[in-house]
Amino acid sequence: MSPQQYSVEQVADELAQFLNDEMKRNAQPGSPQIGITISGYSAGSNLADEWAVDMTGPDAYNVTQVRKSDECGIRWGGQ
Repeated sequence: MSPQQYSVEQVADELAQFLNDEMKRNAQPGSPQIGITISGYSAGSNLADEWAVDMTGPDAYNVTQVRKSDECGIRWGGQ
């Protein structure tokens, strides 16, 4: 990934693929679901993007855009 051309979406996709590979390698019955928010500035952008990575099991993950760079607001999550 080029530091001059990366996007937050690419980072989220690569993280999802990495976590998926790890889940497949270490899969156990009853493995927990994982949800992670990736936020930041894509190369050349003045505004941030927000993406969610939801892992529900090996080969079962979603990468979705939570907030576009032209949208403002707050978001929280937790248990």
